[in-house]
Amino acid sequence: MTPGARLIIGNFSLINGDRMHYSAGNQYDKLYEHEGSDTAQAMMIFGYEADMRRLLVPLLDFTRKGLEQHQAGHKLDTVGKYFWQTRDAEFVKLLRPRWQKEVNLLADHRSSTNGLYPREQYCGDIATPVFSMNSNSKAWRAMRDVAAMLDALGDHQEADRLRKITTDFRKRHSGRAR
Repeated sequence: MTPGARLIIGNFSLINGDRMHYSAGNQYDKLYEHEGSDTAQAMMIFGYEADMRRLLVPLLDFTRKGLEQHQAGHKLDTVGKYFWQTRDAEFVKLLRPRWQKEVNLLADHRSSTNGLYPREQYCGDIATPVFSMNSNSKAWRAMRDVAAMLDALGDHQEADRLRKITTDFRKRHSGRAR
């Protein structure tokens, strides 16, 4: 058996119903946004687009208090990657109420003093609140990529709004816009 086949079999063994779990048979036998999104995306790249479609809804519905911006960035990244690989515009539009709330969270909750997202838990296991470079950069990239997706879906007004937000974010934190 090839290493790729082992990887796919291992990933399928972590699916519980329509939820992509992080592990099996221990305290981590549950859905985690980052890890579940990455694993579902890998399966999609290997050709399991129908499985990605069924795993996407629980990933969008998942929430864990204290990591909201972190999760929003991963959710939006996952929706965007699903759209660009499958071009399944109807399904992405059907899911819009689920992912639009993540767009709104990221669009409306940057600090007026430093332009960053609020402090969040360092990670799921460490509750110490920090300004996370990972969460801020993931959120910026997700918003930028969702703007491109929205243009492709025909919602140019919302795409323009998100591009303005990401341009402002970039200017404030890099000294220039791209």
